[in-house]
Order: sequence, then structure tokens, then C-alpha cells
Amino acid sequence: MSLGSDEIERIMDEAVAGRGIETSLHCATCGYNLRGLPYSGLCPECGNRYNARDYRFTGIFIPQRLEFPVSEVFSSLTCLVMALLLLRWSLTMRSMFLGAAFFGVLTFFFIRLTWQRLARYVHFRQIARRIERDL
Repeated sequence: MSLGSDEIERIMDEAVAGRGIETSLHCATCGYNLRGLPYSGLCPECGNRYNARDYRFTGIFIPQRLEFPVSEVFSSLTCLVMALLLLRWSLTMRSMFLGAAFFGVLTFFFIRLTWQRLARYVHFRQIARRIERDL
């Protein structure tokens, strides 16, 4: 006989009922220390939903090595320069317009990717700094 996911959820809830998180775990959104709180619920500081049961970690900050996205920034700047050069040349030679349009679209996607990675990096650093201050 196998258990369904709802039954597993119920058994896990019963196993940790009345107990709080015993170690320092931090909210993935704001870095708040969740020690002493129930194993699943909402962060009291930002309202982020978290679940710290043994088989699932959602909404919990998990330290990892996250580096500044140098290659993405370099690729974005390179595409931007190429798009601007091709756009300038396309004003004098109409045959370059398709190349400028291609690099323009490529630049848009690279800048969007770079922005997302930079935002993730900055958010990660903010939470890591808050955790270091609290220690």
C-alpha cells in the first residue's frame, strides 16, 4: 500500500505539531530568523510562505556561492555596442538595418537576463549581510 501526497502531508504535520524550528533557518525573502516558529507558515516580518519540514524546504534561505554576473554584464555591453554601431551604419547603408535589428533584439534579451541575475545577486547579498549581522 502506498501513501498519497495528501496523506504524507498530514503525517508530516502531525509529526511536527506543537514543535518549532530548533535551528537558525532564515526566510528566503527578508532573512528573518525563523527559529522557534512552526515548521510551516508565514514569515512574521514579510509574509513569505515557508515550509521547513524534513523532506521539503520552500521559502527558506539556503546559503550558496553566488558570484557577481560578470560574463552577463560583459555580453550585454558587447551586444549594446554592436547594436549601436550597426544602427549607426544602417543610417548610411540600408543593408545593415537587419543586422542592427537583430543585435537590438539580442541586446534586449541579454540586458533582461543580466538585470534578473543582478537583482538575484543583490537580494542574496542583502540577506547574507542581515544574517551575518544577527550572528
